[in-house]
Amino acid sequence: MKKNIQKLYGKSKGITLIALIITIIILVILAGVTISTLTGENGLLVRAKQAKKAHIQSEMMEQLTLALNELQVDKEGNASLDDVTQEWINTVISKDYNSQIKEDASFDGKMVVMNKNDVTGKFLISQKLEISKTEYNVSTLEFEYETGKLENGKVKILMKITDKVNGITQIDYPDPSEKPLIMNNRKEPVGIDYSVELGKEYKFVITTGDENKTEKIIKIDDYYYNITKDLGESSVIDNKATKAAYNKTYEATITTEGNYTITGLTVTMDGQNVTTYGNNIVDINTGKIKIEKVTGDIDIKVTTKKLEIITTQAYVNTTQNATSSANPNSVDKSQYKLYVSFIATLEGQNCTIEPPLTQAITSNGKYTYTITGTYQGKTITTIKEVTVDQYKSAQNLVAYDAGEWTKNEIDELDDKKLYDYNESNTVNGKFKLNDDSGLNFTFGGFKVGNSRNNSVRSGGGTATYDGWQLLKTETKTDENGNIIKNEDGKDRIYVTKIVHAGSSENFVCAYTAGYDMYRAEYLLSNGKSTSSYLLNTEGTIKDEFKVLNDGKTTINTRNWDMYKDKILDKKGYIKEVHLMTYKEASNITENNRNIGSYYWLENVNTTSYYESTLWIINNKGQLHTTSGVTACWGIRPVVEMNDGVYIASGSGTESDPYVLGKD
Repeated sequence: MKKNIQKLYGKSKGITLIALIITIIILVILAGVTISTLTGENGLLVRAKQAKKAHIQSEMMEQLTLALNELQVDKEGNASLDDVTQEWINTVISKDYNSQIKEDASFDGKMVVMNKNDVTGKFLISQKLEISKTEYNVSTLEFEYETGKLENGKVKILMKITDKVNGITQIDYPDPSEKPLIMNNRKEPVGIDYSVELGKEYKFVITTGDENKTEKIIKIDDYYYNITKDLGESSVIDNKATKAAYNKTYEATITTEGNYTITGLTVTMDGQNVTTYGNNIVDINTGKIKIEKVTGDIDIKVTTKKLEIITTQAYVNTTQNATSSANPNSVDKSQYKLYVSFIATLEGQNCTIEPPLTQAITSNGKYTYTITGTYQGKTITTIKEVTVDQYKSAQNLVAYDAGEWTKNEIDELDDKKLYDYNESNTVNGKFKLNDDSGLNFTFGGFKVGNSRNNSVRSGGGTATYDGWQLLKTETKTDENGNIIKNEDGKDRIYVTKIVHAGSSENFVCAYTAGYDMYRAEYLLSNGKSTSSYLLNTEGTIKDEFKVLNDGKTTINTRNWDMYKDKILDKKGYIKEVHLMTYKEASNITENNRNIGSYYWLENVNTTSYYESTLWIINNKGQLHTTSGVTACWGIRPVVEMNDGVYIASGSGTESDPYVLGKD
């Protein structure tokens, strides 16, 4: 047996020819299987290439979608197709995609063409900045067209066909009667002019050098004309479209933002002016634009201007509609009223002014007027400030701020039955402690937010002055008997007392019983009056002056600390606050007492027990007492200073009041 085998295979120990052939056949079979797996119709290489192309397509879509979203964010949601430009896409899409913006009259939007690794993506961006149509071309055949003019219902197009790899051998037209275009594997671009009807489908068959036939269908549903806009400052158009369809209606409305109005509105179509005629509308007053049938490119031009209220110079004088101003510090408030006069117009029409100029000015200061005008349905408002300094101001004014009336302070007085706003300065003899309609022994003329530095109107007229002024001053000597000087060498003036320059509130006092004026003195003095008629032998206030006629209800005293300047008080400048007394009034001249209106003094006339009358200053500064006086007149708080307060700076004028310092 062994020998037979040896005869058959010979004596060699290597691979025989037959075995080698069998091995080769097996390897060929295996190689064929492998090649088929790699390069077959569904081979790995083919699928890898397809996957790569699909990935590039996905990248293109993602890049463009993100770019459009970012554009809307940058424009705060107001982006339009006008913002999709070649310059914009060059900055937001990677250069690897060689992105191009193309416009054509056959579509309502803009085409973005992107190329990378033999993959071409075409994306139609709609007027709403959405990707409304997507097309990818992964073959070597390139087919595109551009539209030309629309004439007689037909659109001229120029087709561009190229296959740089396989070449083009034949192009068959949509109409079988048209002779095919025969070429010899042409690899250069082929251009074909053709005319198509709107809404009709045209099919072209292209045969390439590899004998592949590709159908390309052209159908133009609408023809679009460009819309260009030149909008003036602050003008806005509600229709953001950049194109309008042939034979369709185009509408838009122009509005303006802020204080702007339209001054010019011009609309042209195909170079011809469009006006309000037939069903077309171009209205500058409403900003309305309507073109019933679009037949050409539309151009919209808007001019605007800012609306401004024009005011003349403001004059302040004692008559309304004055054409000049009174001199500063020249008008006596007790005798005359001041009025502001100016004219405000908007586009030649008079404006409304609040508060009205017929309203008199009661004191010096800055006054704000709100001016409103309306033009073409738009309301414009502006503010005008007018400085009034024509009223005579008090002399020797001091920088002192008593602050404003707060709700808590007024509530405190109201709780004590000592307050009634009493704008009409009415007087009655009812006690508020017993009757809510009572006005006797009440203070008023001020309300929340009013300044305590200003004067109020009382039944005795209007005080001429506001602010605070020196009442009593003195000089001092040092231990050597020399007058103390300031650094500039001048005598240092020490301030003992300051007084309200006018009347900061009013007080109702009605004589109903023999003790009423003494009760008023008790109330006004905050219970501190030293009149002998008010005191018991022990030096305390007699009960009959503290209670009402029911013999039970105690009259609340008034606390004048409300008039302290909080900053100066914190620094230790202020000793106490009280109302001007008879002695203080008699120690100053009649001229210095005169504020242009009546006011009460703290003290009762003590020359006669039975006269029972508070001392008063009349509107000429004269000191008076009259039996049984019943009135709603003003009062003047006095601030007494601690030792060492002096005039540190200032000239004592309204614009440069004295500033206080302290040793």
